[in-house]
Amino acid sequence: MKRMLSLLYTSALLFLTVCLLSMLLSWKLTGKMSIFGIQPLFIATDSMEPVIPAKSFVLTRPIDAEDVKVGDIVAYRYQSATGKIPVRIVHRVIRINDDQTYILKGDHEEEPDDPVRADQILYIICSISS
Repeated sequence: MKRMLSLLYTSALLFLTVCLLSMLLSWKLTGKMSIFGIQPLFIATDSMEPVIPAKSFVLTRPIDAEDVKVGDIVAYRYQSATGKIPVRIVHRVIRINDDQTYILKGDHEEEPDDPVRADQILYIICSISS
């Protein structure tokens, strides 16, 4: 029994070490912290309530825009005309236009966002934690 617990402990420690090294390597190479491509993202607003509560975390993974489907919740890069720093917005895809722009809308919002280009789409939401 002791041997089994020791093996389990060692395996868990090894797994956590690999995760930490993966996260640090990812941060060093890309400037983004991720574990095996999965990246946490903080949701500050209530635009996606009740599905994603304000002040919660989601886990994201990169996605190619051509793999996005209507109904997916994605994060995209938005830069306002006056904003110097681009922000990430997390909203649901409600339509894909013929010109390969995407119409997204927060579940809690009344109006959809301006059309989003394929190169603005960064991640798909793969897990929600409130």
